[in-house]
Amino acid sequence: MTPTNQQTGQAGELIALKLAERLGWQPWRTNVPIAGGEADVVCMRTRAGKREALLLEVKTRFGALPEAERVGPAQLKRLRSMAKHFADQEELDGIEMAVVLVAIDGRTQTTRWLDVPAF
Repeated sequence: MTPTNQQTGQAGELIALKLAERLGWQPWRTNVPIAGGEADVVCMRTRAGKREALLLEVKTRFGALPEAERVGPAQLKRLRSMAKHFADQEELDGIEMAVVLVAIDGRTQTTRWLDVPAF
């Protein structure tokens, strides 16, 4: 039986969350509504005395990795705007924000972590 889009998305978010945890991030919230959209996963960590937040945009497909490189300028602009709104909404002054695209092959669980250029 083929999984639904929702099941595929949830599986991808879980894989992305585990990857972020292995990189030292602590899960904070999932599916966070933010002006301009929704952050799939939000993680936090403290490094060198600074609190940092990480927004993950998760792209999940079964089969080959999704073509996350095709994320265009308009979506990158939206992700940057979401990060700024999130920092404002949560009153996260002085907290570094990183927006990262995570491309996941849901069948084999291969991943590609793509940094979004600074906002």
